[in-house]
Amino acid sequence: MFGAECPDTPQVQAPDFEKYKGTSCPKEHLKMYVRKMSTYANDNQVLIHYFQDSLIDAALKWYMNLDCAQIRTFNDLREAFVQQYKFNVDMPRTEVIFRLRLRKTMRHSESMPNGGGTSLPKSAHM
Repeated sequence: MFGAECPDTPQVQAPDFEKYKGTSCPKEHLKMYVRKMSTYANDNQVLIHYFQDSLIDAALKWYMNLDCAQIRTFNDLREAFVQQYKFNVDMPRTEVIFRLRLRKTMRHSESMPNGGGTSLPKSAHM
């Protein structure tokens, strides 16, 4: 686990991060993190340690339970993170497809008489 047995990490001024919960694309989160930490691009220790500041909820719990001995470089962490949350990689594309289908359905119903609904017989109108 990350913690006391891992080497000390120098204090740095880490930027504020959008927190990753584990419900969106991990690759997009990594891009954001790497951009914000570009000053420390060559310091694996700093990149690994401060990655926890970009996580929350289940994702933070996952990070805290990682075996320090297996994560030697930021690339190791990156691969483990993407592997853990790979089911979210296609999430945005899936959501876009859903929204496009919803719009198509709505346009189709709007083009139908009475907005796609059924009309009442004249005797039902008062």
